Order: sequence, then structure tokens, then C-alpha cells
Amino acid sequence: MTMKLIEGVVERPYHLNPEWLRARGASAVPVESAYHFDGADAAQLASAFRGQGHLECFAVATEELAAEPPCYVVPTTREGLLSFSRKCGQFNYALVTKTRDAAVLCTSEEYFVVAGPERFVAEAVGASVAEARGKFMDFAGQKDWPPRLREFLLGVHHRYAEFGGQ
Repeated sequence: MTMKLIEGVVERPYHLNPEWLRARGASAVPVESAYHFDGADAAQLASAFRGQGHLECFAVATEELAAEPPCYVVPTTREGLLSFSRKCGQFNYALVTKTRDAAVLCTSEEYFVVAGPERFVAEAVGASVAEARGKFMDFAGQKDWPPRLREFLLGVHHRYAEFGGQ
């Protein structure tokens, strides 16, 4: 059951499946992050999830974990999302809705990705999709990043550039 929730949604552990995004006409935006969410991120995500009628979501590990549960239910409140972030911030998880119409890919790298209907994504990131994408591009392209990390983050930006906000 656990893997069925993210089957076809996630390309483990760091990316969303572009076919899943295309099939839904979804928008997808990477967001700068250290250990998943801060208070503002959690509040925006909670508002977006609840605005779509989702009172909870499933957190599903996108990597093998020895000590953490592979899947559990997360309330889509600021507090619920912050609790998840504190507990799982160093791991790769996907937050998916029961209907699988929206997802947040939480990575152990320097970003998370918000995907779903454009209105959901814009509310979740607190800006238009185009504005949020520009912010991530600025973040990813910083000259003080080690070259391999900058290349990786720019690759993340380009991977999701076609999904919404044009």
C-alpha cells in the first residue's frame, strides 16, 4: 500500500515523475529549503492543502529508512507540517493527497518541489508560479555554490521549467 501512494508520482528519491505532471496538467516549482519547511512554508502549504479540501496527507519515504516509518498521515495544519519537518527534515519524503492531485516532494538536498493545480502551487509557495520559479533560479545559480551543487540545482530548475507559470 505504501509505495502505491507514490507509484508513478515520484522518481525516487529526488524528483517528481514528469509523466504524472503532464497527465494532470500540473504546475511544479522547486523551492529553496533547508530541512523541509520553516513556519512560513508550513503555513502556506497548510492553507493550500486545506483550500483544496485536504485535511491530511500521506508522508511516504522515497528512500529506504531503517528507523523511520515508511508512511504515515500528516495533518495539513501549520503545526502538523512543522512536526513532520522536524522529524523527517533530513530524509526524502513525498507528501501526497489521498486523491494524488497534489504532492510536495521533500528532499534532503537544498529544495522541495510543490506540484498540483496552478492555484494550489501558487498558494503553497506564496507567489505566482513564474515568480517562485525565478526565485529558485536565482538561488540555484548563486556563484558561491560548489560547481557540482550549482549544476545539480540548476538541473532541478530546468527539469520543472515546463510545468506551469508560462
